[in-house]
Amino acid sequence: MLLVPRQVPFDKGLYHKANPISPQFIYECFFRVFSRKNHCLSNDNKPKAVEVLFKYMKLFDGVDFSVPCPLFDHQLLIDFVNYEEQRVSQTTLEAIADAYNRTPENFRSLDDESIARVLEQIEREITINEQSRKEEMERFNLEIMAMSGQNDDEDFH
Repeated sequence: MLLVPRQVPFDKGLYHKANPISPQFIYECFFRVFSRKNHCLSNDNKPKAVEVLFKYMKLFDGVDFSVPCPLFDHQLLIDFVNYEEQRVSQTTLEAIADAYNRTPENFRSLDDESIARVLEQIEREITINEQSRKEEMERFNLEIMAMSGQNDDEDFH
């Protein structure tokens, strides 16, 4: 079974290569990772988190989630984020797309200047939206804990 995240439609022309992962989905990943307290890709190691997320994104080069993948019997669309409640600036989405386009092939690292540039824009966006996003994440974590019977929300950021 292939689990596919639901994403908002986006301008695929932002990318130099076909890739189904939207800039907003990657922003949501950054937001959650940077909100973690105890994790190897936590707030304490943001440049490494940027590098890892863009390498993750490159795994999907050439993939199209709208076409069933013959390697899987079923495809399940998962709604991780309530996108209708999220507002991410066009500047941030373009910064993410630019960093993705600069990410080299074969799991080589994005250059330090590009990491710093996209990190600065993401941090600026998070600061602008911080309070409403924290409240949204708390609601999400409570829903996940209720569904899973978990008491520790740290695993779900």
